[in-house]
Amino acid sequence: MKKLIAYILSYLYMAQAMAVDIAHPPIYINDTIKRDTIITIIPLTFTKQSDSLNNTDPILEYINQRRSKNKFNQWVGDLLIRDNDTAIKERSIDYLKEYNRVSEKEIAVIHIIRLDPFGTSIDDTTKQANTWIERTGNNLRFTTSKRIIRKNMSITEGMKLDPQSVFESERLLRQLNFIADAKIMVDINSSDSTKVDLFVITRDRFPHAFSAGGNISSPEVTLYSRNLTGNGVGFSHTTAYDFGSRIGNSEQVSINNFNRTRINLEAKYSDMINDHSISIRADRSFYISDLKYAGGALFNRSYRNITLPVLSAAQWDHYLNYKYTRIWMGRSFELKTQNYFDQSHIYLIGQYAHSNIFNINDSVYNSDAIGNNYYYFGSVTFSKRNYYQNNRIYNYDRIEDVPHGFMATITYGVNHAPSINRPYLRGHFSFGKAIIPNKGYIYGSIEAGSFFKAGQSEQGELIVRGKYISRLFNVGNNQFRNFMEIKYIKGFNRYENEFLFLTEKAGGVTSFNDKNLTGKERLVIKTENVLFTKHRLAGFNLMLLSFADLGIIGNGKNNLLKQNYQTSLGAAVRLINNKLVFRTIEIRLAWLPLLPGSSIPFDLRISGESTPRFDDFVPGAPKEDTFK
Repeated sequence: MKKLIAYILSYLYMAQAMAVDIAHPPIYINDTIKRDTIITIIPLTFTKQSDSLNNTDPILEYINQRRSKNKFNQWVGDLLIRDNDTAIKERSIDYLKEYNRVSEKEIAVIHIIRLDPFGTSIDDTTKQANTWIERTGNNLRFTTSKRIIRKNMSITEGMKLDPQSVFESERLLRQLNFIADAKIMVDINSSDSTKVDLFVITRDRFPHAFSAGGNISSPEVTLYSRNLTGNGVGFSHTTAYDFGSRIGNSEQVSINNFNRTRINLEAKYSDMINDHSISIRADRSFYISDLKYAGGALFNRSYRNITLPVLSAAQWDHYLNYKYTRIWMGRSFELKTQNYFDQSHIYLIGQYAHSNIFNINDSVYNSDAIGNNYYYFGSVTFSKRNYYQNNRIYNYDRIEDVPHGFMATITYGVNHAPSINRPYLRGHFSFGKAIIPNKGYIYGSIEAGSFFKAGQSEQGELIVRGKYISRLFNVGNNQFRNFMEIKYIKGFNRYENEFLFLTEKAGGVTSFNDKNLTGKERLVIKTENVLFTKHRLAGFNLMLLSFADLGIIGNGKNNLLKQNYQTSLGAAVRLINNKLVFRTIEIRLAWLPLLPGSSIPFDLRISGESTPRFDDFVPGAPKEDTFK
């Protein structure tokens, strides 16, 4: 009964608070920009009304009184209410309405305020590093150049203030792997009320880190920096050692947004155990909504390699020596209508690729994709996308830009092989949507494509994916989310040496690493429960999780449900620090009950995990190798 009364009162309180929120005039806040300087500004984004009860509410006072009686009452009270200092500050996309009165004013000055990674806060810029460890960490790096901040925004001084462009500039800054967070605020210019000033506040990440990989017999150590000199230049060096064999090395250099062209450059040299190659890549993505032209180029010269870009799922009984080139270019057309499809885009994209293998012998299968091959593809894409802001999804307290919308693509092409020309046709549809009100997020996609030889499908595939992310639940003073993912893939008339795997590295079952289990059809279902705790360990936020995976793999001819099963159950501790470029540290214990009797069914490991990325609705090269 008390729980019901608390629920009813909290609902009435929220309804009243929402009514007040709708009626209030544009919000002003006092925020500190640098040390003791105080100015009045309008925030680009606003915090949603807290779901917690008001401190003067009698039901809150009653519950707080009962909490002190015993541990059970305290536990019940923690479930009913949440302390204000633990409230999650979620960003609302409704901020656009607050900008009506300053929209279209000229941007006079853009002020860049850069914060150190340690001891600072983007919401309270008076905070400074207090300990010698924080100060030392801040000094062991170059501060990101103001030029780098400016060139990665889509707004400049002299432009008219467009709220959408300001919002997109925030998003572009947050996607940089050396920026922990970004906020843009606006103020009326002090000398001319017809103009505005923008304050861009960014907080750097500590750019240097290392990672370890491989296994006991073939360990790998990588040293890397995402922002080596503060100018957006990245560098990494990897050393691998195969006991009883040889040492391998790999170097990689990357440049972000070269000369403000939105082109990202990357060069890599590798002399590893299974990879001796040189590759150069340049990419310009349609990630920015008003970008009209995009494209990319890749050149790869491999002298010793076990994979081929056009046949990444193929297994070879010897190393390959080849050259591979790919170039794609596209043009976007924005639709400006007065209906649902406003700010949608149509993309026309073309692609050319060439692969040439130099060491063909009897051990290589006699297929049309081997040898001197030319590929030509063209695609038409219709996409509508936007973003809303949330947090505690894949990160901890870092703002995450969640894409929502849909994308539909038709691709046609031809493969000019040594002996025959093979037409190609593919269709793709994907969507992402926040379930209203506050019920989570769903994503789904379906795509099918195939080459055709003599009127018959060859190297065909069907891929169906689905994702669900629950809303953020309160568990005492902690927060909790559920994740679920389903991926089904089936190949049609694939080459004999093309295989799908059920291994974790191939997107299969967690901690399963047996590459002898192969097939042409695969179904993987993954669930994960994540508890975002308030606890910190050596500066890292602590997350607890449990998981359950089910994988089925088959030959693509018989009933999949009657073929090979594997499952994985377990729990993990995840440590994450958004101030570092260091990968998320995960300590995981998995139980694989369906392993053969002679295998150890438990797997305990400490690993560095990459942060997952959202599936966006931005087209790229028309043909990617997706059968893997």
